[in-house]
Amino acid sequence: MYLLLTVFITGSAVAQEDSQGLVGGALTGWGPVPVANEGARTRGSTHLWGQLQTWVTLWDQDVDPQADPATYGDPEADPGFSIARARLGIDGFLPTGGGPGQLDYALSLGIAAPYDAISVADSDVQLVDAFGRWALPSSMGLTSLSLGVQRVPFSREAMISSADLVFQERAVGTNWLPPGREVGALATQSLSLSDDPGGNQLLLRLGAFNGNGALLGDTDPGILASGRLELILGDAYRTWSPELEPALGLGIAGLIDTDLATSTRALEADLLARYSVVTLLGEAVSSTITPNQTDVVAPGVAGATGRLGWLGQLSVFVPTKGPRGLELAARYATFDDAVALDNNGDVGILHTGATYRGLLEQIDLGLAFIHRIELDNAPNDTIRLTAQIRPERDLGR
Repeated sequence: MYLLLTVFITGSAVAQEDSQGLVGGALTGWGPVPVANEGARTRGSTHLWGQLQTWVTLWDQDVDPQADPATYGDPEADPGFSIARARLGIDGFLPTGGGPGQLDYALSLGIAAPYDAISVADSDVQLVDAFGRWALPSSMGLTSLSLGVQRVPFSREAMISSADLVFQERAVGTNWLPPGREVGALATQSLSLSDDPGGNQLLLRLGAFNGNGALLGDTDPGILASGRLELILGDAYRTWSPELEPALGLGIAGLIDTDLATSTRALEADLLARYSVVTLLGEAVSSTITPNQTDVVAPGVAGATGRLGWLGQLSVFVPTKGPRGLELAARYATFDDAVALDNNGDVGILHTGATYRGLLEQIDLGLAFIHRIELDNAPNDTIRLTAQIRPERDLGR
């Protein structure tokens, strides 16, 4: 079996002073707002990228079609092949004539496999990113406002790019509790802790979004409001560093999501700490869903329902040559869809394995063993091979 992907990208040569690399979108983490260099701010920049993640299920215990109940975190993938994600995107800075402010944007399309058998499957090409952002750097920090389809600032793991996740999938609680991408507005204000406004900082983000995945207009009168405050030292939105640079990220967040059927309130706290080759990632999310206008729409819960999820991940990055290296990791994550009950909504999932970053240029290869802990204790483990190709190119202006 051969897998061949050929990507042709053409464009003008990139002047070194205009090169910015990734600005925003699915291939980079939703961390501090990037600061344009003088060339990109004056003349603009354009960056093209692609992402293909292919999974091979080498072995799966739960293959009986009659005894294969759908559970959280289990895609019920029998041995075979699947496309986890396939995306194409463009981002960059628009020319502002060298003024004090900057304008950047990101647009991407793609497909993605459902997270598990409970998630809604959709094989159509979807809009992944579509936002524009104005930002004003200063000696105190950076002020920005973005509009469009973008990540909701709440969970650190949800805002780490899938390209940088060691297992190419998020924890079960991260998938089911925090919001992903929504249409809305996001305002940020940072307080710089160094001479670089895009470097170490305290970052406050406040956003208002549709809250129901609607792209062409809100479908109910409620909104999703979120706020996040964090300390960022170094690259705190990636679990590995080719240069073994230290990093620290501490964050807290809250949200209120009100629609016709239910209201949701959630709190989150997270930590990412890296020293030399070792990175620790931890996160906890608690939410409560309550029925709202029951005389208008039937809610999905009968009463106030508390939900809880947390994760802990320890990884070690062993550099080999240049940006290449082997990332070994173990992650344990839980999700409880009704804290007051002991039912099949209580799951724990252990991932162990490794990903070789840069096996070839912009190609990663990984192997993972997934152990699922469910109430019925039915054997449900999986061995998965993951492959990723992420071509990108700066086209300059």
